[in-house]
Amino acid sequence: MGAVFNEFIAGLNEDFDLHVVARPNAVRDRLQRAIASTDFRAQCARMLLEQHVWASQVRQFFVDPRQRYSLQIFCWPPGFGNDPHCHETWTVAGVMAGSLLVFRSATSAADCRASAPILARTGEAGVLIPPQFHCLRNDGDETAITFHLFSLDSAEKRPNLEGRPAAAPRFDDDDVVAIVRMVVERRGVEAADCIHAAFAAVGPTAKLDLVKLMLKLDSGAAIALGRTLSRLVGGPDGGRLLKLVERLEAVAQGNGVPYLHGS
Repeated sequence: MGAVFNEFIAGLNEDFDLHVVARPNAVRDRLQRAIASTDFRAQCARMLLEQHVWASQVRQFFVDPRQRYSLQIFCWPPGFGNDPHCHETWTVAGVMAGSLLVFRSATSAADCRASAPILARTGEAGVLIPPQFHCLRNDGDETAITFHLFSLDSAEKRPNLEGRPAAAPRFDDDDVVAIVRMVVERRGVEAADCIHAAFAAVGPTAKLDLVKLMLKLDSGAAIALGRTLSRLVGGPDGGRLLKLVERLEAVAQGNGVPYLHGS
């Protein structure tokens, strides 16, 4: 784990030493500070993508060794939302990228659907104290990414999936690209590592999107990935892609930009 993430976990340990009444707001304040950090978002993204590649069956981002809380990161594509539901224990959630509409009610699922939504923007965090029905919906045009802490004060220890089917894939290719884009657009220090980790986990179309994102960071590394992708695609499509990569390589050389040859 990265140093910034480790610092965040150490802070959570301090927050959970507080009186039970004080914990939710302390955690909310800590998470809001954390998601404002480019380094924190970048480290979370790299860890999440590596987990997605090497342990795709795992559904929780991080579980406290002392079983006091679990951490999750979710992607919300445009138009996606979940159904009203309640958690047994308090939760804290923050928006890492994009924005979401949050619907809440202390009485019923129907009242939750009819409630006036709150717009949660990037960098904002909030607390839900049970009993409270809630649901979220992305009405924007970009994938939203949220970070959640679920307290484990009860006997309920199963992964909380925010209403997602347990059998559904944790992330699809579009989600993976959105996670990488969150880091690249903010020039996160681990952006290139995130691209390389994601490249191993997605299909050809998403791989091409990752090559384009790498162009924003390092033309040489983008050329190397493009050559790899052309070999993986093969056939006429791979040949056309290789020609594009070679033109890009020629431009990079002509501009005196350092580049890498694919092996």
